[in-house]
Amino acid sequence: MATVVPGHTRRGDLAMRTWANPITGDAMKLPEAFSWSVQRVMRTWKWVAAYTALTFVWWAFPSWFGDPTLNDWNRWASLMALWIESVVGIGIFASSIRDSVIIRRIDRNETTNGLLLERLDSLLEAHEDLVGKLAKDQTDGQ
Repeated sequence: MATVVPGHTRRGDLAMRTWANPITGDAMKLPEAFSWSVQRVMRTWKWVAAYTALTFVWWAFPSWFGDPTLNDWNRWASLMALWIESVVGIGIFASSIRDSVIIRRIDRNETTNGLLLERLDSLLEAHEDLVGKLAKDQTDGQ
């Protein structure tokens, strides 16, 4: 694969790049990284306050916005809500997929560990039996 000069990307390179999750450090692809970036801004009290203030200003002084109707605001707010929930959904969906992969790996490890413990127990019993027989043979031989 060719080296990509910083600041320049070939087609497809951006989609193949991974970003680190800011909380877990897990590798993320572009959609999830974008989702985290947007959520990092939207999930703050400043965003909620600014959005609420804009809503009240729009309702109180619609002429400042070209005299739109309340329906215009409702359409814009509905579209924004749909967009925000889609962005959040992308992040949650990608995270839940990654979590399910890890949970399955843990389950496989627990199954494997259980089988290994059973095998170790049987080997320990066999060892104890062998040691007992050897001890008996030594005492019988004297």
